Amino acid sequence: LPNLDALFQESCATATAMATLLPANLLFVLDRSASLACNPPPTTAPAVCEANSVRADPALPSKWEIITSALLDAITGLPPDTHVGVSYFSNDGGCGVHATPTVPLASLAEGQLGAVRASLDSVKPEGSTPLVGATILAYRHLHTEALAGRISGPRFVVLLTDGEHAAECGAPDRCTDAAWATCAASIGAPAPRTPVTWK
Repeated sequence: LPNLDALFQESCATATAMATLLPANLLFVLDRSASLACNPPPTTAPAVCEANSVRADPALPSKWEIITSALLDAITGLPPDTHVGVSYFSNDGGCGVHATPTVPLASLAEGQLGAVRASLDSVKPEGSTPLVGATILAYRHLHTEALAGRISGPRFVVLLTDGEHAAECGAPDRCTDAAWATCAASIGAPAPRTPVTWK
């Protein structure tokens, strides 16, 4: 009888291709609302923190200190060709968000870790939680950068928050008729005016 295994091996076509791993683009979107100033539970319960956003025990780290320390540790472990950027919400002590990251996307091989660390050290928790607007604008920024050819490879938005979207940041009157032109430009909304639930 013929050797069937040998016949199958001879009749199968093979090919080898070498894939190139493209560097990832990570845009970290950090919640810097006032509640991040509190100690985490069980030291400070969420309801207590919402009512009075202060660090109850100065000997223990705040939520902001825990988050930023973990973020720096995570970034340190990334491959050096990874592109990293950082954006915050809110950016005005209220419900403000913006499309352009505070720390623009750049390769870790270009000293980006130092830029991220300096930015985190300069920020203190305050304001509300416009989570929806910050997240949408982060994706919009990555999409815009890719279309313009300024970045390539996989793109990720990494959201770090201790809560949910704040109701006051979704009030329709945040985009009044008088403020519509500025508001629409900030969120990339089309004209004529359409209902907007975040700024």
